[in-house]
Amino acid sequence: MCVLLATKKFSEREMELYEDLNNCFGPLEQKYRAEIVKLRKKGGRPNKRLFSYVDCDSYVNLDEESRTLTTCPSEGPSFLAKNMTSVRRRNIGTKVDRRNRPGGFAARANPVVVHETETSKTTAHVVNIPYKTMHVMADLAPEGKTENNQEDEYVLFSVKIDANGQILVKPDFNGEMPPYRIETCNDLREVYEYTVEHCSSQMTSDQREQEFKSFTELYNRHALYLASQVGPGFDPVPDLGVLRMNIFGEIVSAKGFDYDGLYVHFFLDLPQKWRPTDDPVLSGVTQTCLTKLEGEDYVAHFSFPFDFSLVYQEDEDSDDFIHWPTLFLEVLSLDSWERFRTEGYAYITIPNKAGSYNVEVNTWRPIGNGTCPDMRRFFIGGSPELEDPTYPQKPAMADEKVLSKYFFRTAASGSVTVKFHIMQQCQSFMDSRTKKTRRTRTILTDSEE
Repeated sequence: MCVLLATKKFSEREMELYEDLNNCFGPLEQKYRAEIVKLRKKGGRPNKRLFSYVDCDSYVNLDEESRTLTTCPSEGPSFLAKNMTSVRRRNIGTKVDRRNRPGGFAARANPVVVHETETSKTTAHVVNIPYKTMHVMADLAPEGKTENNQEDEYVLFSVKIDANGQILVKPDFNGEMPPYRIETCNDLREVYEYTVEHCSSQMTSDQREQEFKSFTELYNRHALYLASQVGPGFDPVPDLGVLRMNIFGEIVSAKGFDYDGLYVHFFLDLPQKWRPTDDPVLSGVTQTCLTKLEGEDYVAHFSFPFDFSLVYQEDEDSDDFIHWPTLFLEVLSLDSWERFRTEGYAYITIPNKAGSYNVEVNTWRPIGNGTCPDMRRFFIGGSPELEDPTYPQKPAMADEKVLSKYFFRTAASGSVTVKFHIMQQCQSFMDSRTKKTRRTRTILTDSEE
């Protein structure tokens, strides 16, 4: 029997079912009834055993959809599995549990994908791809049985076509493999053998060339459509000797501080040869956040995003190493009595490689001499603070090679967690792919290309 894709073939049970007008509730059943009436006038079914279910039929192959997780003989599909199956198909006919049907085709195909393709990758990494299914069935009722039941219907093979245009046949075409076998569940325990062959004619060279041209035209048209939707607003590759860096960050949380109502003031300090591209604002303040006890520490979750777009341009014939930007943090607190306190200072040097980073930095705060600063901090608010916010790293006005902070009194405070997502763009990245491996100095660092 030769079956075309998505072609409906009626079984004897369906013909008896849809001939009764009382069983035709919708337009699909009425359409089937009209086709069955025409088929009866032509002499009935050409094949008494084989028929098919198409995607719009109320049929689900539970042998395929429901898979048991244990070896218990009484295990069946769970309540969730049955309802999820009903979501994928509007109506589900009553089916016998797969434990009551030991017969079925033997798995002869290797489930491991040896030669992986782009289509198989797409299929494997998507949870649910829309597809249409067709089942070719066999009515294996014993000879002479007058009652037609679904228990005598067996799946010979299934054909699925998904949204990517991939056609799946299960079980696979026999080719040189032996025939598949089905054993019935009735008292006779009959055994049937069958083969699945690909009967479509091969495409000629002209047809393949025409199909290739059609797909090429379709892809080009789709690319033009995407380009019109996206627009030309992309930055070109920077000039030679110029590094563009985009920083997408987030001040995640702060923990271990003395007081509640925390907020963070931050700013980005740019060394020489660095400049912002568009927005010159390189600072910001988070929202005030109350702390929450998590484990042994009180944690304030900010989840405050920030982004900077920077450009670095080196001088010609310059051998100086790049000084990377520094993010300075100042943690403050504000309580219900509007008492401000400085909770801690810290700084983070921006990583010199593109990628994602999760950095937790410890902070410290300056303390005064004697007990008066501590009493003022506790009762009325206020505490010693830095006049120069860059002092945690190196003061901006310090010209000495060695800076001593020996007499500066500080106290350890909490910690701040910051996330960085860094993107870099430079022509030297493209040049390094074409050159042979050799020792050279790039715009970023001394490394082997």
